[in-house]
Amino acid sequence: MGSELSIELVSHASVVIRCDGTRIWTDPWLFGSAFNNSWELLGPAPAPPADLDEIQFLWISHEHPDHFHIPTLRALPQTFKDRVTVLFQRLNSHKVFDAFEKMGYSHLVTLPSRKPIRPTRSACSVYCYPVGQMDSALGVAGDGVRVLNVNDAELDGRDCRIIRKDFGAPDAVLCQFSYAGYAGDPDHEARLTEMAEMQLQKVSEYARDLGATTSIPIASFMYFSRDDNRYMNAHMNRPSDLVRFFEPRRQGVVVLTPGESWTVGTPHDNAVAVKLWECEFDAVDEKEYVPSDSTDIDELAAAFHERVAHLRAKFPRSVLRALKPITVRLTDHDLCVRVCFGSDTFEVLDDPGAVADVEMNSQPFWFWLTQPFGMQSLGTTARYRLTGEGSFRNWRRHRIVFSLDNAEFYLRPSRSAWSGNADFIRTRFTILPHQMAYQLRRMR
Repeated sequence: MGSELSIELVSHASVVIRCDGTRIWTDPWLFGSAFNNSWELLGPAPAPPADLDEIQFLWISHEHPDHFHIPTLRALPQTFKDRVTVLFQRLNSHKVFDAFEKMGYSHLVTLPSRKPIRPTRSACSVYCYPVGQMDSALGVAGDGVRVLNVNDAELDGRDCRIIRKDFGAPDAVLCQFSYAGYAGDPDHEARLTEMAEMQLQKVSEYARDLGATTSIPIASFMYFSRDDNRYMNAHMNRPSDLVRFFEPRRQGVVVLTPGESWTVGTPHDNAVAVKLWECEFDAVDEKEYVPSDSTDIDELAAAFHERVAHLRAKFPRSVLRALKPITVRLTDHDLCVRVCFGSDTFEVLDDPGAVADVEMNSQPFWFWLTQPFGMQSLGTTARYRLTGEGSFRNWRRHRIVFSLDNAEFYLRPSRSAWSGNADFIRTRFTILPHQMAYQLRRMR
């Protein structure tokens, strides 16, 4: 007789996977905001799993704050922290495990890349497939049944073929079903509509290429909650969109409500869950949206110079010189500043007719400068706008450097972290090059 494997939706990307007595809770986010207070949870107020005292494993897919939500993780009972085993992918940096230790978690296990293992006290095996320098997918397999939690990792056809070879074809795949940010294109109406359609197509391709019979939408149960990014909500996909997209393709979909469980391979009626999520998405416009704060120009300048000093300590000057000046229009101050990370220049422009490369409020600009993941947050929060095609190439260079910095993938060979980076590359040599090439093709 095969294993019985069930999936319970908690919130957003957070689910509990139960397999023959083994319980794995993924990406807990129970309250509060994420990404510079620019995302909020959508749906009924979530609660911890009813069997919290019986959960043995906690898996974090990656360090984005809607998955690695520190306020939630910090607030869980100490008895839970003392007992549960945290599972996280092997990276070049230990900062995620360091953060767990500071929050009081006692048991930490590094998952190897692409090697199924059976954790202690587990009746099932787990499989970690890393994606790029941050994301990862989790496979859980019992006797004759498999699920793959892709969350918001970006897979291509080659990734799916590798996963099927390593892990086998999953019976169900869990993945993000709507967009989760914006590249700042000026024409957001057309671009967001296209992005929403592309995400539905991507979920369908995952099911096809992985050989999964059922897809479960997760990781898009949120809304953009600031007054300067609420425009993103108008074009988000809903679970009902995924159901309609899959129906003519004869692909299975299971939509869950928070707290609802589904046993893999059993019939499921989506009507109640689809209706609940329709009501939640319909009510998004009625939410209270947070006004954008302003940050003083002197504070911005100080943050900029501190960030440049940080980058110079970790990257060769030749890399920073490739970052050409950016002119930023601060909409709340109604002025432009020109910044150059290569030359450590912060200049307030007196010319009221200065042509800007990018427009944003001063607070997300300050957040970019003060946080390692600040520039990534600009994309996920969609709180900026590029002014034309000429801005994209230079902006992409900045995104690449700041992504490397956030990943602690420093390019100075003399730094102590270099040995960890070399080990990181060695363990992922067969998959990392094509994944990075895929990401660069997508990054405008």
